[in-house]
Amino acid sequence: MTGHMKATVFGSGACIPGEKMPEQILAGWLRAAALFHSYYHQLVGQASQQVHQADLLGDTPLAHASRQPLLTLVMAMQAELATLLQDMDQLALLTQSPTPRGYQKLAAHT
Repeated sequence: MTGHMKATVFGSGACIPGEKMPEQILAGWLRAAALFHSYYHQLVGQASQQVHQADLLGDTPLAHASRQPLLTLVMAMQAELATLLQDMDQLALLTQSPTPRGYQKLAAHT
């Protein structure tokens, strides 16, 4: 980022020092969502590899127990990605008619 840390107060044209502009909020949110998606795919690959190894070597109770936290994390991330997709659907509306509340929601997510 270039350090432009001011935001236009919607409707007034005034700037608040130290706050991000809506474009910066949107860009930050998109970067965070893309990174989260990348991490999700890395974990899915790891979980898939562990399940495949269990199929080849036989699934022991210990192997199953050690795999469970990873699978739980993958499922939680999948649910969060579904929420992010819903937010992306609303993003089109936000870019057409921006509101302070919409950008505040994006900023809170990142």
